[in-house]
Amino acid sequence: MTTGSADAARQQFPPPGPAHAGTVLATCRPMSRHVVAAVATLFTLAAAPGLARAGRGGVVPPMEFEVGQATLASEAGPRVLATQLQAGLSWAALMPSPTPVDVTVGWIAILGPGSDAASGSAPMARAAVPAVRDAHGAYLDVAVTIGRTRHVRGWLSGRGEVLTAGSAVLTGVAARVQTELWAPVATTHPGSFMVGTFGLSLWAELGVRGRAGDHLGATTAAGLGVRLPFIVAY
Repeated sequence: MTTGSADAARQQFPPPGPAHAGTVLATCRPMSRHVVAAVATLFTLAAAPGLARAGRGGVVPPMEFEVGQATLASEAGPRVLATQLQAGLSWAALMPSPTPVDVTVGWIAILGPGSDAASGSAPMARAAVPAVRDAHGAYLDVAVTIGRTRHVRGWLSGRGEVLTAGSAVLTGVAARVQTELWAPVATTHPGSFMVGTFGLSLWAELGVRGRAGDHLGATTAAGLGVRLPFIVAY
């Protein structure tokens, strides 16, 4: 290849620079957190029944764990990827029989790529990729069933939340549709017992979140959930 051809190729396909690296970090960092959280959740689901069968002392409350990928709107324009984690006490997880209503109270976290992911970008990239700092807080979710068979049921729910992100206080609401594979359980073994429902679900939601009296940004999210019954080992 001649020198002129090599120069033309470099102009057409420039090597990755800081802006490219910042974009990759902004995308991959929440995804890696997503994977870690999913592995931890699945480990909990697998370990809880074993704990009860082994008769080791411990209590697993009736809970629902959820992990998903969220997109957050910003005043700068583009939508930003984040990881959404939820863990809460669930009425449907405690009930070993079908229930038309589920109420969940718990903790929610939104893990964004952070300001450091965009700090290595070029000036134009920094303006286009706003910093998304981690936020966490409490939520209340109320759901009603929209269809049910022996082991499959659907939920339609609404959630309200109050979060903190640094010194800022955020509020939000979301509407969700969810499909769940569920299996009730009510068993007693020497040294342990379980009552409630195991579940594995897929969900998607739309919502808004922001500071009171300020601009509210639209959010979308989708992910997986697991439901654990009440387990006591003694």
